[in-house]
Amino acid sequence: MKTDSPTIAFRVTPEVAQQIDTLRLPLKLSRGEWVRLAAVTQLQQTDVALLSDQIDEMRQAVASLNDDLQELARKLAKTAYLILTNERLSPDEAKSVIRRYLTSEEGTP
Repeated sequence: MKTDSPTIAFRVTPEVAQQIDTLRLPLKLSRGEWVRLAAVTQLQQTDVALLSDQIDEMRQAVASLNDDLQELARKLAKTAYLILTNERLSPDEAKSVIRRYLTSEEGTP
């Protein structure tokens, strides 16, 4: 069963037609089949390249956010240290509490 689809037609120079013939004959394809295959392949490769660029941008954004998160964790540890030392803990006790908190899986001492 054939489906209706738009027809695309265009003219090319004799040199381009010869180049198409040279490439299509070993594959036993008609000019139309070869050109259609070439066009679809090019469009799919463009989609892949675009996705690859988007993935690279996303990786850079995630890396930047990860850096921000690590900086925030350092600042949080410093703040916790200041709070704990004001609660009459010795500096060593405050450091111990912070280390336990930062190394626990759930973030609880």
